[in-house]
Amino acid sequence: MSTLLNITLKSHFEWLKEIGMHCNQSKTEFMIFGDEKFNIEVSGVKILPKDQMKVLGTIIDNKLD
Repeated sequence: MSTLLNITLKSHFEWLKEIGMHCNQSKTEFMIFGDEKFNIEVSGVKILPKDQMKVLGTIIDNKLD
């Protein structure tokens, strides 16, 4: 799963670059719902999982509390 996610994210970032957009990889975040652990790295930049995120003013945690 980790390998597939890395490939997908790399493809996404390359597509954004092709259409003239930029995604700041150092600000990219992800959250895992469940007990699995993933290591994600795109173009040498490690993307670390977060226990909680703020999305459109709503704080969501990985336990959905």
